[in-house]
Amino acid sequence: MNPQWLECPCGAKIVHQGELRLVWPQKDENQLYILCPDDSCYLKEVGYILLRRGGNEVRLNRVIFYPAFSSWNLARLGRERGNSLLKQLAKELMKRRVSWEDLGRPRHPSDL
Repeated sequence: MNPQWLECPCGAKIVHQGELRLVWPQKDENQLYILCPDDSCYLKEVGYILLRRGGNEVRLNRVIFYPAFSSWNLARLGRERGNSLLKQLAKELMKRRVSWEDLGRPRHPSDL
């Protein structure tokens, strides 16, 4: 029986996209960092979401998981199941976790 969850190499189980933390360190950056749910993780980041800006519009460019995270899960789950879960996680992060209104709103000088 194959597990139905992803796992960070540190051992933290990721059953639901809500367990991951998203960090947008600087408002002028085009990346949201995806952090491991375990605060003591030696990787800290498991990937990032790359955004593309055009005027006041923000669009998804791609979701990238770091090789340590993706290869760990592909080795554990097999290529087909691992890729399926990684794609599902990327879609859920984009639909349910990213606040598109906050990313796309015009920035006021006091926000910087």
